[in-house]
Amino acid sequence: MSYPRWVVLSDGTCPTEDIYFLKSVAPWLQSRGIEVKRIDTSYWRLPVMCMPWLVGELRNAHILVCRSLNAAWISWLEDNRHRLATIRYLIDDDISAAALDQQLPETYRRRMAHVSSHLQPRLLAIADEVIACCEPLARHFSRRHDSVSLLAPSLISPMPTHDHFSMLAPRVGFHGSRAHLADLENITPALVDIHERNVALTFEIMLGGIPRSPCAGCSAFVRRNRWGGGHSSAIATASACTSA
Repeated sequence: MSYPRWVVLSDGTCPTEDIYFLKSVAPWLQSRGIEVKRIDTSYWRLPVMCMPWLVGELRNAHILVCRSLNAAWISWLEDNRHRLATIRYLIDDDISAAALDQQLPETYRRRMAHVSSHLQPRLLAIADEVIACCEPLARHFSRRHDSVSLLAPSLISPMPTHDHFSMLAPRVGFHGSRAHLADLENITPALVDIHERNVALTFEIMLGGIPRSPCAGCSAFVRRNRWGGGHSSAIATASACTSA
C-alpha cells in the first residue's frame, strides 16, 4: 500500500524541524516505507524556481510548516490547496509575544511582528491542524483554530557517558541566542548560590545572535564537551515555550 509523502517546507527553523519531526517522527515514518522530504524555502525563495517538478512533488502530500513561511510560498499553498493531502502548522513560540517583548533586539521584534501580523494568520487559515509544543501555546491557538494538538519536544541527541560527573571542576553551561538573555537573568541568583556552595564550579555562557538556522556543529559540540543535558525554561513573559 502506498502512502502520501510528507514534505517539510522549511523557512530555516532547523532546530524546531529536527526536534519535532525530522529527527523524531520522520525516522518512524521512513521505517514504514513513507517518504519524507524537506524543501528549503530560504534557498528556493520563490515556488516558480522549483517548477515544474514542485507540483508533482507536493501532489497529495502532507505538508508541514514550522513557525513561518515567506509570502510567496504561502500564496502557492493557498492557490494549490486542492492538490495537497493536508497542511499542518507546527509552532513552538508565541510569535506575537516576541514582537512585543522589549527585552529582545529590535530587528528580531520587527521580524516577529511581520510574521505575526501578515504571515501567521494566512498559515492558520489554510492549516488543517495546528501542532503546539506546550500547553500555554495550545490554549492560545485553540482560540484561533478548530484543531490544535499538543506535541512535547523529543530528546534527539544521544546522551554522553556519565564519566564527567567525577570531574573535580564541573561546568555549568548556558547556550542560547540573545532571545534567552532574560531567562539567564532570571536564573542568575540561583547560579550565584550554586557557585557560593561550590567555588570550584565554572560557568560557560554563550549568547550569540538570533540565527535563522543553527550552528552546524552545535550538537557535536555538546556531545564532545560532555554536557549531560541542558534546559532553559522561559520566564512568564518570554515568548519561547521550551528550549532544548
